[in-house]
Amino acid sequence: MADVVYDKVEVKNSCVIIRSFYGFVEIHEVLDSFLHMRDSLICKNVIGIVTDFESANLNFKLSDLEIVVKHINNEGIYKNIKLAIVVDTPKKTVFPIIAQAKLKEAKLKPFASLKAAMNWVCN
Repeated sequence: MADVVYDKVEVKNSCVIIRSFYGFVEIHEVLDSFLHMRDSLICKNVIGIVTDFESANLNFKLSDLEIVVKHINNEGIYKNIKLAIVVDTPKKTVFPIIAQAKLKEAKLKPFASLKAAMNWVCN
């Protein structure tokens, strides 16, 4: 079971949600996190979500990713929010690359560092 920590960072007149996963992460935990953010954290000021998987072990398959991609495609709020994914291994990098190709309107990119992810989200 994974632990998820959420932070909201103020950037100019906007904010960025940073969610960090720790431990073994199942696909349903990623989806639950999206639902939590939608219901409790995302407001009109949010310009991006940075997901940090550096301290996580991703315990799902590429086929499981369809659940999250479908959710993002069906939620209109994500077309104006940049989604940055921080990953630290080639195995983890495959997931955001595949998701990026399957998203209709949402902008998603993988990054090797939190700093690079924040730079992209804020510019």
